[in-house]
Amino acid sequence: MTKVVETDVLVIGGGGAAARAAIEAHQAGAKITIAVKGGFGSRGLRGTGSTGYARPDYLYFPTPAREVKPAEELEVVYKRIIQAGLGLADRRLVKALVEDGREVRETLEKWGVVHPVIEGTIIHHKGTARRIDPMPGLANIVRGIGEITVLSNTMVTDLLIQNGVCVGAVTIDEREGEPLLIKAGSTILSTGGDAQLYRVNFHPSCVTGDGYAMGYNAGAELMNLEFMQIFPAIGYPTFNNLGWNIWTVNPRILNGNGEEFIQNYLPKRVTVEECMEQHGKHGPFSARDFGKYLEASITKEVKAGRGNEHDACYLDTNALKRLPPKYQQWYSYRGVDLDKEYVELSVGYHCSNGGLRIDENGQTTIPGLYAIGETATGAHGADRLGGGMQAFCQVFGRRAGKHAAAAAKAKGLPTLDNRAAESQLKHIAEFKESKGDQKPAELRKRLQKTAWENLLAVRTKKGITQALKEIGQIRDELMLRLSVVSTWELTQALELENLLQVGELVANAALMRTESRGGHYRDDCPERDDANWTKVITVKKVNGKMQLSPVVIDEEWEDRPDDLGIEWWG
Repeated sequence: MTKVVETDVLVIGGGGAAARAAIEAHQAGAKITIAVKGGFGSRGLRGTGSTGYARPDYLYFPTPAREVKPAEELEVVYKRIIQAGLGLADRRLVKALVEDGREVRETLEKWGVVHPVIEGTIIHHKGTARRIDPMPGLANIVRGIGEITVLSNTMVTDLLIQNGVCVGAVTIDEREGEPLLIKAGSTILSTGGDAQLYRVNFHPSCVTGDGYAMGYNAGAELMNLEFMQIFPAIGYPTFNNLGWNIWTVNPRILNGNGEEFIQNYLPKRVTVEECMEQHGKHGPFSARDFGKYLEASITKEVKAGRGNEHDACYLDTNALKRLPPKYQQWYSYRGVDLDKEYVELSVGYHCSNGGLRIDENGQTTIPGLYAIGETATGAHGADRLGGGMQAFCQVFGRRAGKHAAAAAKAKGLPTLDNRAAESQLKHIAEFKESKGDQKPAELRKRLQKTAWENLLAVRTKKGITQALKEIGQIRDELMLRLSVVSTWELTQALELENLLQVGELVANAALMRTESRGGHYRDDCPERDDANWTKVITVKKVNGKMQLSPVVIDEEWEDRPDDLGIEWWG
């Protein structure tokens, strides 16, 4: 008989948002259990999701570089977030994000989660020599409380839904493969995004879209899945974000044959220098300006087979040597050897702007189920400002933790039907018996390749359709031939299943949006279409089928003539 654990609030995930939610729920008087893949409490390792560090003032107040009066600051930030979203951000959530930002930051400072900068790790436009480290700082607070149960090396595979209400989850022990049921009054999803869908990304191996897949399969509504942040990346030997200012020095970009190629992909009368100049005004890839052609050209050249042996291109480091020493030091910290003539250059996935649709308290469209961090969406739309995701994690981690605790205490623990998890447990058991010829890790690589080529910086109807075909083949043919000979491969198989589901969701949303907007670039529909597409695309599982619906979420939105102005954004 499968063991059952009871808790008031179940937090699924181990990053900064999850830890914040657990702390707040505990302070509200609830019994808390955290279930996390891998270990709990480190940064950049399995179990920490997308958690990283960020600058304290720029993190919670992504204001312009110009000075504004304190009384005007919140309004300026609010308007910039709305404009960055291009009509696809929920104003209620943006308002909550901005209004709670200062208090959330002050609490982190009191908790000692704000630290001096390690030399060379971060550059700040105002010169602030501090940074916020959600991990391991918040994990240490969780451990210090001593009353919060942490289940490390525990993968949550499915949510338990009874009569339309989330009552807990099904898990497996990553070391032994044994299942465990967790019965909960409230459940909070904080599993990060879907970074491992793409061949080049900046995340640990655990970020496999689990929350998106579980939420979708449970019947929750998701939206904005076609929007993400994409950055230039070191292509080899490690994938790392190269930031924004590589474009400000007009570096030479070469293919695997040593040839310059970007000009070959540009429209008439558009120059490489213009693309770099415009991209130098913002960090992430965006369809807003000519800067988009840089990442798009690199992707196309590699897909055409003219990358190097690592499916990357080359960036001439001589240009980077023209940057001020502090920036050179920053690039060295990122893994760029400035003594070499070239660094391998690719395009990498940074962060999703989509996820489960939530309200101001982090509640999803399923009673008893909450989503926070990169698992949720609403405060960001087509593009987002730098630091906004960390702010989103902390603000809604706090809100969801408090609300989930109050709701769980008010209604008490649910009665769990013994048959509730039968199908999920049977599915896990069947995976354990897989004796085929296909390894989960090899199938993940195949999925990542097609997603990088067709669902990241460059999207077309033909490419998206090809990606969907590949996803279908892996799921319908190859998954039936899986070889699972260890518990680790069982975990990999379950993660692959989630990635396939999320890949299908992202691809269908990208296929439906026949325009280019923010982080979504359709090479065959390159213009923004405000008349038809100032709408989010929601996706939901209805009677076993995927249902996508365009919905107006911001009836007040009007485009600003100066867009985000002349100031840097990212």
